[in-house]
Amino acid sequence: MGNSRLTRFAIPSIALIVISLVLYLEPEQRPGASLSSGSIGVARAVKFTPAAPPGSTGITVSGIRCKAGVRQVTWSQYSPICVPVYRGNNGGVSAPGVTSKSINITYRLASSFVLNTIYSFLPKSVIGTNAEAVTTLNSYIKVFNKDFELYGRQVKLQTFQGAGNFIDELTGAGQQAAQEDALREQQMNTFADDSLADSSPVFINNLASHGIISFTLWPPSSQWFSKSSPYAYATGLNCDRRNRGAAAIIAKKLEGNTDIFTQDPNLLGKKRSIAYIYQSTPYESPCEQTLMSSIRKDKGSPISKYSYTFDLATFFSQTSSIIARLKASGITTVVMAVDPVSPTLFMNAAAQQGYFPEWVMLPIFGNGYMNADPLGRLPNQEEMKNALAIGDADSNSFTQEAYKVFKMGCPDKNTCDPLPPFSLGIAYSTMLMLFSAIQSAGPDLTANSFESHLHLLPGGPASGMFGQWSFVNNATQPVSSFQLLKWNPKQVSPLDGLPGAFVACDNSKVYRYNVPGTVSRGQPSCPPL
Repeated sequence: MGNSRLTRFAIPSIALIVISLVLYLEPEQRPGASLSSGSIGVARAVKFTPAAPPGSTGITVSGIRCKAGVRQVTWSQYSPICVPVYRGNNGGVSAPGVTSKSINITYRLASSFVLNTIYSFLPKSVIGTNAEAVTTLNSYIKVFNKDFELYGRQVKLQTFQGAGNFIDELTGAGQQAAQEDALREQQMNTFADDSLADSSPVFINNLASHGIISFTLWPPSSQWFSKSSPYAYATGLNCDRRNRGAAAIIAKKLEGNTDIFTQDPNLLGKKRSIAYIYQSTPYESPCEQTLMSSIRKDKGSPISKYSYTFDLATFFSQTSSIIARLKASGITTVVMAVDPVSPTLFMNAAAQQGYFPEWVMLPIFGNGYMNADPLGRLPNQEEMKNALAIGDADSNSFTQEAYKVFKMGCPDKNTCDPLPPFSLGIAYSTMLMLFSAIQSAGPDLTANSFESHLHLLPGGPASGMFGQWSFVNNATQPVSSFQLLKWNPKQVSPLDGLPGAFVACDNSKVYRYNVPGTVSRGQPSCPPL
């Protein structure tokens, strides 16, 4: 009797509890409430106060009077549209690394082995140090935390010493260490990774498996980015887009002309014969096909192709062998889609073999030849005299947006050592894109909302530091424009005041990577040496 009575009361009570839990865990879809599953490991009922739409009337956290078309800050040409000060409930935990008060991002410190290896090819004054990278990122975070709308949260930087490194990962030997480092970041409760040069597609794939957003400096294919959605981003461009721009230059500016940029008597007066050198990786190789098909679409002729591997142990033998084959084949023009180290090795090998072709250098790290004058001084200068490049001509580093914003966050010149200009621009661009997408995503921040709202950003003009940025057509790599450049070893660089600079050709005309029609036919018109 007692048991049956207890059962009569218990069953309705349990049913009521179950119904209540179901109603809580599966709320109706209405403004301010959603079941968020945009990040691995997070499935929860979210109740939050929606933010005002971008461009709404009000005052921003930076003190700007917000209205339609006004940007969040005055100090960036790439800023998102303004949002009035947010007051409400941001929903608390929305993704790994996101709480009601903070957003964790992580920087994997490069090992001393990696840095010493890089410094043996590229000076510290070009690449920078771990300490400079951390100082730089923290300076930017201080400024962005203050002036961007983060809906009650603040971005915090974490660092750790990685077991892996991008050199091993690019050669396919660092998979286990990359897995260990990605797991470490998951345990650190990371929302996004910003390891700059010490990242790689291998590392990013492992981060994605743990639901962590990351930025790559290497320019993999558009297919790779699609497969890595919504976790992989780049402030530069993918190699498909880069090669479509390169194809337009090859087919319309170079092919068929005999006025070659070279002083090699064996090549002068010859019709251009063009070869393409690229790094053989699963991420770069598919873009070789894009280049060839795009050349055909632009009514160009087939070109030769040569590949190499990013293997420091065999670099010298690989470059010497490829150069010997290029010389024997009578190649007049060498197009290089390579890393920052390889141009020096290829050009030095060419000089040793008495071979001085015309060089065409495609974007380093996917960002174009931006702030790259110091890199241009590293190879043999008799070879560099013949070099064209795709990117943007440098400007005075102290007047660039990246430097001015750094000084806003770290004004004391005695205690603040930023990264060198080449790396500083890269660090700034990733911070700018990260914070812009966080603001655009609103209070319910997840990997999915980060990506979907990134596509709504207004981008930036071709006159800006990074050239034109565009996020249309679901782009997760915004660089859209470029100039054709020519190296001049005697030209004083506006970047650092030293001899040697890339100067703009074709009257500084701006071309579009995805719009081959912007490139007109005819010999490049470049300032004389």
